[in-house]
Amino acid sequence: MLEIMSEIASGIDVRENEIEEKRVEPAPVFADASGAALPPLMRVRCLAEKPSDACAPAKHRWQWFWIDDRDIPSMRVFAFLMLPFSLVATGGKPNLPALTIPAG
Repeated sequence: MLEIMSEIASGIDVRENEIEEKRVEPAPVFADASGAALPPLMRVRCLAEKPSDACAPAKHRWQWFWIDDRDIPSMRVFAFLMLPFSLVATGGKPNLPALTIPAG
């Protein structure tokens, strides 16, 4: 799972100043056998203001990260990535109040 997430992270937009400040590492560049750069599996956009055309927007610090809702390949990869997380998620039993009835 970590390998998949690392490969997907190559498509996350980050600002150059965050790389310079060592907040994030530069995205790895993957290439095919001929040396041509491969496009990222999923494209995650980044802006300071909340986007209007967003799929799965999330705010981190002062930036918004999201997938463009017209980017169907990226949304498919995101849905695929969420599947294993939903399979391993365990929800605890809710603490419901106990009902006691006096018998006697």
